[in-house]
Amino acid sequence: MTDNEHAEPTAEERWVEEKVAVAARELPVLAMSAESELRIRLALDRELAGGSRDFGPVLTVEELARYLRVPVGDVYEQLEELPAFEFAGEVRFLRASIDNWIREREKRFRRQMVESSLRSGRVLRLA
Repeated sequence: MTDNEHAEPTAEERWVEEKVAVAARELPVLAMSAESELRIRLALDRELAGGSRDFGPVLTVEELARYLRVPVGDVYEQLEELPAFEFAGEVRFLRASIDNWIREREKRFRRQMVESSLRSGRVLRLA
């Protein structure tokens, strides 16, 4: 078994699953055939602007921007904060390092939200 078999789905994989579920509810049929579901998934994959699900372990600036769904300029603006390296004069990112960076930012954001709610006396429910 590989590590990928137990990995959490990416944001794009969750997005595709959500869109497939919506399409399945809205289709005027009693049950969606496997072929119909495959066609919907392929169409949604094409819609993902460059298919970031196909990215390899090393990302370019442009690929990272698509992966994060932000403008390329935002990646350059945040370059000092991002885990990056230079290769052959070009900036590159290990996708695993970016995923870890995102997880750390999520933890920090949650901690800040909890602290803010405690200071204000509000009850905050985080999923």
